[in-house]
Amino acid sequence: MAGDKIIIPANAMMMIHNPWTFAVGDSEELRSIAEMMDKVRDSILAAYREKTGLSDEKLIELMDAETWLSADEAVELGFADEVEKPMRMAASLKDGVFCLNGMNFEASRFASLPESLATLTTPENKQPAAPAATKEEEIVDLETLKNKHPDLYNQVFNAGKDDGVKAERNRIKQIEDSVIPGHDELVNKAKFETGVSAEALAFEIMNAERGRNAAYLKNRSDDAEPLKNAVDNLVPQNKGEQEVAAVKSSIGSAFQNRNKR
Repeated sequence: MAGDKIIIPANAMMMIHNPWTFAVGDSEELRSIAEMMDKVRDSILAAYREKTGLSDEKLIELMDAETWLSADEAVELGFADEVEKPMRMAASLKDGVFCLNGMNFEASRFASLPESLATLTTPENKQPAAPAATKEEEIVDLETLKNKHPDLYNQVFNAGKDDGVKAERNRIKQIEDSVIPGHDELVNKAKFETGVSAEALAFEIMNAERGRNAAYLKNRSDDAEPLKNAVDNLVPQNKGEQEVAAVKSSIGSAFQNRNKR
């Protein structure tokens, strides 16, 4: 939800959903991963709440249902600020694969996929009307604006600077509201180096947790490998088997002695 103004094309859609992942492990490990996923959801909720003003109950309801919103619905609920003219795009749904502008997605990954996505309309490619002749002064770059209209330049510059400071403070606040213990390096990097949003940081943390769990399971498997043969060697021999072997040995010795006579 970064940006002072979010503009959505009239033929676009927005989908909100709960974070998801895949995991392996024992019951304690799976409970830990579930708790981590809840924290990721809370961080996403913080960003949605800040942008839309909706209650957590309403946002959780929309995320649980994997809700698809039209452009007008996104603006109505506060996820976007303005609807603009449709964008040219090509989309299709064939053999379980959803294709949008050359990018393929497995349709099975979505709990609910609106049928309208398979029949997105393509607006007519109308040529823009030629601009009317004007005698007004043209400002082609910032340097020209600065030299010819310094007051206007300073006004625009200061407004942009104030908006930038406000946006950065808001980004830091969203990250602070969704801090997850144990990932200080990622959090500090997001704050002061990469400049990513709170939502992007949440997914980075989720991926880091998934990698950590996979490494833990591999190390545990490697540590257990030397114990496989040791377990077999420690199993005591059956007493009955020992007695059978002794009888066989005695009979063999008797036959050998008889043959010598």
